[in-house]
Amino acid sequence: MWDAVRLEKEGIPAVVVVHDIFAETAKKQAKAGGVPELRFIVYPQPPPGGSEEQAQASAKRVAEALRGFLETP
Repeated sequence: MWDAVRLEKEGIPAVVVVHDIFAETAKKQAKAGGVPELRFIVYPQPPPGGSEEQAQASAKRVAEALRGFLETP
């Protein structure tokens, strides 16, 4: 999180990947760090005892979202 804030302040675009339960805290930290426009990929925390297939599907969604950020000019 704080690495992303530092990178953004240095002019290097950054994206933070965070579980949904931590999203509000992360956004508050970005604002407190002086980068309220920091970009986030928020994804649901896997349920306890979730299957390998669920974990893989979640990882694929995060990867697709990240690719979208990387392809944005």
